[in-house]
Amino acid sequence: MVDVKITLKPETIVGPLQKLMADFGFDEIRAVLDPLGQKVFDLILEANNHSVLRNPSTAKLPKLERSRDFEEFPNKVFRYVRCHNMFTGDGGDRQGAKNAGLVQVTFDEKGLHCNFDRLDAAYQTFIDAGCIPFVEFGFTPPALAMNSRMAHAFKQPDARDALVNFDPRTDFDDDPLAIQACPPRSYTVWVDLVQKTVKHLQERFGATKIKDWLFELWNEPDLYPFWAGTIEEYAELFEKTVKAIKAIDPELRIGAPAIAGRNDALKRFLSNVVQYKVPLDFISVHVKGGSPGAFAHPDSDHIMDLIREYVKTIGEFKEFSDLASPMRVPILLDEADEFLNCVSGILENPIYAFRETTYYPCFVVNLYRKLIMYLRNDAPPWVTIHGAYSDNLHMVDERLPFGGYRCTTTAVPVDRSNANSPKVVSPFVLASGRFDVAPNSTRWNVHAHIIDRQRLFSVHPAHPAWTEPFIVVKKPVFHIYPLLQALGPVEIGGEVTIDPGVDHGSWISMIPSLSHETKEIAVLAWYFTEDLNAAGSPLLVEVTVPPWFNIDEKQAVFKGASHCEVSPETCNAFDEWKKNWADKDALDAKGIDALLKYNKNTFEPEPVEKKDQITFRRTLTLGSLHEWILKYE
Repeated sequence: MVDVKITLKPETIVGPLQKLMADFGFDEIRAVLDPLGQKVFDLILEANNHSVLRNPSTAKLPKLERSRDFEEFPNKVFRYVRCHNMFTGDGGDRQGAKNAGLVQVTFDEKGLHCNFDRLDAAYQTFIDAGCIPFVEFGFTPPALAMNSRMAHAFKQPDARDALVNFDPRTDFDDDPLAIQACPPRSYTVWVDLVQKTVKHLQERFGATKIKDWLFELWNEPDLYPFWAGTIEEYAELFEKTVKAIKAIDPELRIGAPAIAGRNDALKRFLSNVVQYKVPLDFISVHVKGGSPGAFAHPDSDHIMDLIREYVKTIGEFKEFSDLASPMRVPILLDEADEFLNCVSGILENPIYAFRETTYYPCFVVNLYRKLIMYLRNDAPPWVTIHGAYSDNLHMVDERLPFGGYRCTTTAVPVDRSNANSPKVVSPFVLASGRFDVAPNSTRWNVHAHIIDRQRLFSVHPAHPAWTEPFIVVKKPVFHIYPLLQALGPVEIGGEVTIDPGVDHGSWISMIPSLSHETKEIAVLAWYFTEDLNAAGSPLLVEVTVPPWFNIDEKQAVFKGASHCEVSPETCNAFDEWKKNWADKDALDAKGIDALLKYNKNTFEPEPVEKKDQITFRRTLTLGSLHEWILKYE
């Protein structure tokens, strides 16, 4: 007996399927230059290289005056990459690590000095992987910090000592938070820093190329760990930063305020932008699906409620909510995550184990579905969203394999006898404290001289992968992004029929899509509920499509089908590790093969029944996703 029947109607167009879930971020940008970070971006490159031909959706984004318009870049699995700590120095990573930033900034009687070696290497890594850099200007370098001895050693122009009540005689190492969070002591020098950086990016990567990039000032200025000034001071700094960038190239896109949740702060910032007519190319906000202290599980409805509150606040300004206004811009959810917090894992709370399971990718696609439905049916007509960034790409603070941290991969140490295997990353620390890597490491040696490995991982040095060879295993969440990228640009009609005697049939959801150009139907279905403690029996699902249909006034005839699955059975590295390897210091060759078999998620031919209708069946277990690609000619 079939439990759930899905009948697709490809001639019925429901609406556009905008590309929303392809953008990412992480905290400590310097960590991308470590062999672990480089290996993660090798996996991202592989995913982008195997992306399918996907045309842009018909969703319309606001046309920006002067600035370059936004694009979907539909053929990228991983699109924009956003990171913190571009300029921060000592203590900049909020944990006391030295030289956390990419740009080494100094200031003396001869002026401002910048070393861009790390920045070039990090952004080149993004570009080599097929991604686009999202440049976040922040945080305050010690040379410009108001409580920094270095800043007070020289008489800077436009000094602003009165802004924040810091005692310059106090050693700033006593409060590293205050360094990165305080407003720059000199706006003149800050503008010089921003312009030097942008001009360097133009020279290094191409003035035309960086027009595709996005620029943003700071992160979460409504929270003290990031900003110790007022919102009005932040708005003033934004105004000066925008003018500095637009003076170089008015087509470069810069937005703000990357707010963490305080709608009052968002309103005050937008009021300043409107009052002083400050150019603004996008409005960035952050949404999280709760926290363990207040929520029993991640809550996508909570995320949607936060979005509605932001939209209500933005809608109070006709400059942004009038369809005819030249100031109307897209909204970026440049941190949109299932739960707080990124640096916590299973050691802090067992609830975070869901990040190692197929629950996580199911949550992502479920949120994507709600975002699409909101934009299509509920959002005010002026609302557009360009991307929902998951701040989970790479985690420098991962302290143990499969630790429940918010990242797409995990590092597992292997026995040194396997160090020469091409599957293994094999770094070692030189006498100087810097790292080197084995010859089979492709491009990693290019950046080996830039990073002081011991200092980079000074916070949690216990992770064996920092000193031993390791493999990188994709978590289940990694696999959802290629499946989303494979969807066509429009959603087609479909009916779901649930057998009356079946429990939890309503937990089956789907997104059926069509690409007119390739004549392919892609249908993504998942069996999921957000309740972490829920249980559900396997359900037999039958999908039915017509043997032919009309497309662009021509007949398209069914030719074949393929299938891809992300389920507790096919993405089970976490359970495999817990069962056989968690109590061992390192993997042997058998363990390497056992865990890396979950790194691949490919489409296989799908057997079908060819009658008056094309049908195929699959049994879905709770927490599983299935995607079918149906080829017509």
